[in-house]
Amino acid sequence: MKAADGFLQTYNAQTAEEADFQLIVGQAVTQAVNDKQQLGPMLQAVEAHSGQKPAQILADSAYSSEPNLAQLEEDHIEGFIAPGGRAHGAKPPCCARGQVRKATPRVERMRRKFQSKTRTAIYAAQGNR
Repeated sequence: MKAADGFLQTYNAQTAEEADFQLIVGQAVTQAVNDKQQLGPMLQAVEAHSGQKPAQILADSAYSSEPNLAQLEEDHIEGFIAPGGRAHGAKPPCCARGQVRKATPRVERMRRKFQSKTRTAIYAAQGNR
């Protein structure tokens, strides 16, 4: 894996857990430097191990990208992927109010979703585990 000091012999481990029972339903180890390209393979791993696609996913900002959000939309999976660009635990900045247009980038739509009460409830439930 490429790092600031050159190349390191290391790996990037991915896991997907089922929220209610906290069981690992997908896993992978890759040499990819970041997680942006790992959402698709993890969704495939979950489907292979459980026999079905997830109805919802919750992921950190490392998975936040237009292609990943487009894939979730195409697969009819409700995503809660933290938008990137702010410190962990920091309150999200206020974004524009009003109706969201179809031309609005998916990352911006996710940013708005993260300001909703639904997002707060989902993340609160995960934090109490």
